[in-house]
Amino acid sequence: DNYIENYRMKDLLKKLTENEMCLSLNHQSKFFTVKDKVIAWVKSQSKEEDLLYGPPGRQHFAIVVNGTNSAFRHIFKSGGTTVNRLTNNKHTRNEELGGRKLFTTVRDPVDHFLSGWAECGFRSENPDKDPAFRMDLEFNERVQNWLTCVKGDTKRGVGMRKNCKCAMHSYPQSNFLLDLDVPHSIDTKLELVGDLSELHKLMGVIGFQMDEDELTHRASGRDSSRNKVKVERYQKDKTLLSGKTLRLICEFVILDYYFFDFTPPDVCLE
Repeated sequence: DNYIENYRMKDLLKKLTENEMCLSLNHQSKFFTVKDKVIAWVKSQSKEEDLLYGPPGRQHFAIVVNGTNSAFRHIFKSGGTTVNRLTNNKHTRNEELGGRKLFTTVRDPVDHFLSGWAECGFRSENPDKDPAFRMDLEFNERVQNWLTCVKGDTKRGVGMRKNCKCAMHSYPQSNFLLDLDVPHSIDTKLELVGDLSELHKLMGVIGFQMDEDELTHRASGRDSSRNKVKVERYQKDKTLLSGKTLRLICEFVILDYYFFDFTPPDVCLE
């Protein structure tokens, strides 16, 4: 089994290299090199164990990719809508995947957190009454309020209030990769971690076949830049965040920086 796994890993690295997918190659190499060490470190630090938690309801979702032995682990706000449109398949529960292997895509951790904030603001029934989304508050204050909401959600397993029910869209991406049946461990079915910007090429790497024109037609995804409400109410400009807010977000998503090949904002390196 180890021989087969090592052969498969080398084959994936070779394909990423041949397709000039540098970002995905870096994520893949780093993640599978450090994952066991990172998990061991977290487990050895009792105060850090809270960093490892699954989604509310203890359920991950994946999207089966037709014609392959793979399924896409859906990290919310990291490519799921695009894969859904490419495959015409809906969510499948983890226990229904059989022997399929998992792949996923990740994006800049702060961008991901803010994308979750915008998504939940868009979904909110009363955004003008919620301190995380009210337009009379500065962007920085709204984001700080959202971070408080999300952090409370992770510690309780449920939202602090009704409007926090979609908080997991801003959860650290690494927490979507945990094995929910084995505490403090990465899902052993996971074999490929790529960059969101290279998702279309990744589909080819795992064997998904589609005519180029059809691929372009289906792969439009849910582009927030074409969503008028998100553009007007939930612009995600990191330069408008204070150094304190950025540091707090970095602390919250710290495992994403440990696991994946992203560089934190300068203020988070101080």
